[in-house]
Amino acid sequence: MSDAILAPVDPNDPYITCNDGSGILELVKSVSDSFLASANPLLARNWIQKATFDPKKYEKNDGNDNVGMFRILQFNILAEGLSSVASKSPPLPFNKPSAGGGFDALSDPSSILDYSKRRVRIIEEIIRCSPSLLSLQECDHYHSFFSPVLSKLGYKSTFQPKRSSPCLDFGYYSDGVALFWKESEFELVGEPDNGTDIGDIKVPHCIVKLKALGGCGAPDLIFATTHLKSKSTSSNESVRRSQLSSLCGKVGKIREESGGYKVVLTGDFNTDPVDQPGVRALAFPQVYESLPFLNCAYGVSSSEEEEGEGGGGWGVGGSWSTWKKRGDYEAKHVIDYIFVEESPRDGGNHGLEVGRTWGTPRVEEMKEHRLPCWRYPSDHVSIAAEVYWRTPARGGGGGGGDE
Repeated sequence: MSDAILAPVDPNDPYITCNDGSGILELVKSVSDSFLASANPLLARNWIQKATFDPKKYEKNDGNDNVGMFRILQFNILAEGLSSVASKSPPLPFNKPSAGGGFDALSDPSSILDYSKRRVRIIEEIIRCSPSLLSLQECDHYHSFFSPVLSKLGYKSTFQPKRSSPCLDFGYYSDGVALFWKESEFELVGEPDNGTDIGDIKVPHCIVKLKALGGCGAPDLIFATTHLKSKSTSSNESVRRSQLSSLCGKVGKIREESGGYKVVLTGDFNTDPVDQPGVRALAFPQVYESLPFLNCAYGVSSSEEEEGEGGGGWGVGGSWSTWKKRGDYEAKHVIDYIFVEESPRDGGNHGLEVGRTWGTPRVEEMKEHRLPCWRYPSDHVSIAAEVYWRTPARGGGGGGGDE
């Protein structure tokens, strides 16, 4: 099957029938409380300030500048179609039997992978971060859950299903990538520029132009996300480099035509930033080659010296974004990314830079079977960054400063 098949809306789903955001929050709290009762709160996260960041540069202390901050959250949420157990009947004809995503080390896979609970814990994770911008991959319930639920929490969004989604092989609905933004902070300019291909390169993506609201000088943005080819082989790494080259080329062209818009690029790249055994890193460096003005929010390092505190490895915030076990194979990698077009304040009045990132959970809190688990709903942890900005109150400040 090559055409996308989207999950239908269940008109009796309480998350669909509730009227507003307060109703959603009550439903989420009910599920969260049940996990708390069994000593399974979401894994703890800490915000970690980057060593090079000086928050004083973004204090409103003279009355003449506008300052602010927005958060970006990136999350591969583990599609239902790629994690369902064999005992559950799929909604569509299938070519392969489900095998619980291969997560055979889980103590109770039927319960831990139960999507009716996982989907709520994903929302719980989003709520506790409260991002202005959110990107999702492996989203196979956009229309049936995430779009209607997050819209009640104040988000607008767009979605691109994959062509030939692997979920279809297991008899489940097509997954894809999605972007969300707080409608109180940003409004969409034009139409989303989404697609499954760029030229002859297969690369699922969403791209939106967002205008900052409020006339406060916040930056206007080009916000993009993607999900690249999986599996760590040299040939697949070459494919990923081509995918990023095509996507970055498209984003760069939009930026040139927009004038003044800053770029935020996120995604699950399915590859590490540095060389791995038998695989030379090609995809991650391609971002800097194509869009040299971008910076990786978490930084890059091959060291894990600070891992116990949620730092190191990545530069700041953690040494992994996915950690899973399948049989005897254990995979712990950085494959999820947030890139931001920064312009740190250097004595002038303008500034835009990442100040803090959301640290990964502490190693000692991870169970032997790793992720997903009772305390976390995906095999990837979400990653997040706080971006601080400063613009003059009058004249030239980009964003809504001239309105």
